[in-house]
Amino acid sequence: MRAHARALAGEEFTLTTAKDIMQTEVVTVGSDDSLSSVYRLFAAAEISGAPVVDELGTIVGVVSVRDLMRATQDEHENSSVDSNYFRDGFFEAGGSSLMGGDDFEETLSQRVVSEVMTAGVVALAPDTPVSEIVKMILRDRIHRVLVVERRRDKDALVGLISLLDLIAAFASDEWDG
Repeated sequence: MRAHARALAGEEFTLTTAKDIMQTEVVTVGSDDSLSSVYRLFAAAEISGAPVVDELGTIVGVVSVRDLMRATQDEHENSSVDSNYFRDGFFEAGGSSLMGGDDFEETLSQRVVSEVMTAGVVALAPDTPVSEIVKMILRDRIHRVLVVERRRDKDALVGLISLLDLIAAFASDEWDG
């Protein structure tokens, strides 16, 4: 029986840990980066969010495509934006000017990451069991968690786990029991 099926059946088992499924090449952005530069970075890297670091490399938050959407909606209160349209069209268009063309890019260029990011980050250790990661994501209603190690009295970013990483892990043959 597959591991996730056993989980649904309530059986005890150990899947794996964060270090086994995390992405180790993590794109980060600065808290003072313009939203337009983040928009272009997300399109080029085909990602939907990134950790935010300060000038010392300390993790200070997370910014996502949804935050970029909210930033433009703040400027255009009367516009209604379908988030799936933005997310799906974002990569298909290669990050080209969606949702208003030059006006959209102009709006983003006027604001910086620290204005729209989520300041509280959910971080965990590399040895955190996948079952705990799933619980955290469900409890906190988030799309990604950061994996950190304590180094020289500071948390160092060593990885990131997104919802897609979890789905891929559960779908892989490594999970067969």
